[in-house]
Amino acid sequence: MLTQQTELRQGGVAEGAVAIPADITDEESLATLAAQVQERFGRVDAVINNAFTYPSMQRLVKTDPAHILQSVDLMALGALRTVLAFREAHGRGYRIPGPGGGTSVRERRAGRRRRRVAGQPGQVVNGNPDLVTGEDGLARPVWAATDPLLREYYDVEWGMPVTDERGVFERLSLEAFQSGLSWATILRKRPAFREAFADFDPDVVSVFDDGDVARLLADARIVRNRRKIEATIVNARATVALREAGDLPDGARDLAGLVWAFRPATTPTPTRVTDVPSTSPESVALANELKRRGFRFVGPTTIFALMEALGIVDTHVIGSHRRGSSGVWTEGEAGPISTPAVGACTLA
Repeated sequence: MLTQQTELRQGGVAEGAVAIPADITDEESLATLAAQVQERFGRVDAVINNAFTYPSMQRLVKTDPAHILQSVDLMALGALRTVLAFREAHGRGYRIPGPGGGTSVRERRAGRRRRRVAGQPGQVVNGNPDLVTGEDGLARPVWAATDPLLREYYDVEWGMPVTDERGVFERLSLEAFQSGLSWATILRKRPAFREAFADFDPDVVSVFDDGDVARLLADARIVRNRRKIEATIVNARATVALREAGDLPDGARDLAGLVWAFRPATTPTPTRVTDVPSTSPESVALANELKRRGFRFVGPTTIFALMEALGIVDTHVIGSHRRGSSGVWTEGEAGPISTPAVGACTLA
């Protein structure tokens, strides 16, 4: 890579060329890459994905499925991870709105169709194309205005405080499974996830063995990704270990307390979806702390989405009927009202 950088500079192709090693199959590595690019150049004009691995050249009956999965992970999902990592640095409309950072193309197209119906439910709110009026007259972001399941989730759950260990562990697990998928997909599969993972009881999941992994990989109702399944089991064990850690910040006693200990002093006040960051200094710090304590699939982007979902930050767009609904943040100064009692509540 350094040789290529030197050749580019010597050839006059790119005087300011910089080579930064990164693994596009690893979310944390890409988050670091995007942060370094943002710091050095201040913006990103284009992202070109040219990662490639040779596909299996053997006959189908002799092809190893693991080789195919590796190719998909690199060439397809790798490209998606790269785009998501740079969406904030791009600066104009690159953020894919919605919980967990994703909505489907179908959902976004449906939202645009609704906005075109002037004077009807679905019209733009106060000239802001990111907010539309529902049939009940309430303003919601486009991603929550079309699918009844997403609308219910937005109106009842997203951004409301979740402060018990099981609830936080469930959300952390589902955020990891959501990576590369739409949140609507995860919501539809959530009942099956809860059944398959013992209602996300950390004590039960922590003792899952190879037989349970095989069972989960055979369960077509959930996302059958071996790395994510194994990470969920590892994270359950790390969650149990936190109870006896004795060195958690702010007197925290479990996973919920640790996560809430990283609540920022202020919350974003976005007027457009593009104003909502995909990471924050606190999400980076919390991701590093969780990783240090043995957690997996806890990159800064995933952790920021978790903080949004749990109500640790309020990223509801200004004008949405849900802005300030958590009771954690004041509307005027975007400062904290109070810290919810850890262990007090969770939402089904």
